Amino acid sequence: MSWFDPAWKFRASVTIDNTAGSSGSNDWALTLPGSWDHFWDNTLANGYDTVLTAEDGTTKSVFERQSWTHATQTGALRVDGHTLSTAEAHHAFIYYGNAAAAVDPVAAVSISSALSAYLDLTDPRRAWPIIRARPERPGRTAPSPQISKASTETIRVWWDLGRALERRATESNGKKALEEVTYAGFGIFDGANPQAGMIDETETRIVDGRYVMTLIKAGTTATDYTPRLTIGTTAGRVLDYRALLQVRDTNED
Repeated sequence: MSWFDPAWKFRASVTIDNTAGSSGSNDWALTLPGSWDHFWDNTLANGYDTVLTAEDGTTKSVFERQSWTHATQTGALRVDGHTLSTAEAHHAFIYYGNAAAAVDPVAAVSISSALSAYLDLTDPRRAWPIIRARPERPGRTAPSPQISKASTETIRVWWDLGRALERRATESNGKKALEEVTYAGFGIFDGANPQAGMIDETETRIVDGRYVMTLIKAGTTATDYTPRLTIGTTAGRVLDYRALLQVRDTNED
């Protein structure tokens, strides 16, 4: 629920795909994007300042560098025994940018059936469509946020949870981060009926501890659906948000 150490200048979110897994202790693996220039330009050639933490931002993970070639911007990391609370998309952090790091943070690990983890390089502040999650007004029977798509479209919808998450009154390690997303579950409903064919939960991404990206596809034209995002937070809260999705095909005759 805070910054790992003020000596580390940068961090980025990692999404762990546990949508087909189970709660409990899990191993996971992350391939570092070669196009992530900011990371490769600001981390040490030996990788000593690259640190993985749990979703709270401070608990250092037990991990190894499975591969690492700084000159070609290639690397893969593996985490041993990360406790995940649900079978959903989960959150972790990668820290970097400490030129004074002199101790190798890796450890001996025993990896089994590693889950896939991903790092999304999208800037959510410039993404569209974006839903700014907020409580519904009392008495409403339909969700306020509205989005639309054609039945043939596949779209990425971003949820901005920043205003729903608590922040510190004063800084800790130079940051005001307090409450952040730990996991995210996503579904689409037609009334009470889940529409599994309209989503791909493996594509869910968590970014900056406050944004969640969800993928929506297919649907029947002239039909309204309810996308539903459920998140857990580092403060132990479970928050639930909905939107109205209108699937409409344009008649071009």
